[in-house]
Amino acid sequence: MFGPDLVGSLWNVELLYDFALLLAHPAYQDFPLAEPGLFFAEGWQRVEQDHRLQVVSVEHNSPLLFLALIPLAFAGAGGVWAVTQTVDKIANFRLNRRKLKADVVKSEADARKANAEADAAEFDLQVRRRNAEATAEQLGRQVRDSPMQIVEGEVTSERSAA
Repeated sequence: MFGPDLVGSLWNVELLYDFALLLAHPAYQDFPLAEPGLFFAEGWQRVEQDHRLQVVSVEHNSPLLFLALIPLAFAGAGGVWAVTQTVDKIANFRLNRRKLKADVVKSEADARKANAEADAAEFDLQVRRRNAEATAEQLGRQVRDSPMQIVEGEVTSERSAA
């Protein structure tokens, strides 16, 4: 059962957000981040309601296995060829669309790489300025040691329709 692992992973997302907020937001500059225990015990409680992370939706998807039986009458009339060609064309259509999107994403990623490096340097500066190295390290360890890993994240200013 993955219940506790899922809850722990969602809690880690909340802690990552809270740490970033307490680190960078002007309203929380007085919160001491140098002591990890204080952050883990009280940090989330200090975040004002208007600043709390809001979950819009959570989806759990699994790979789906679909098996089908082609009726013999259809199979004998070139049906297998028609089905495989149809499946191939549909599958390749989506793949080609994904390839085009991947090209766009790669171009955008290349453009963002320089910004990401600057952001990482700014983050390191903020962590050092707030003496939050120990808290950042402990939080990073907790996230890395979680059985359910965060594999992708996206930050957007648009709220998705849930």
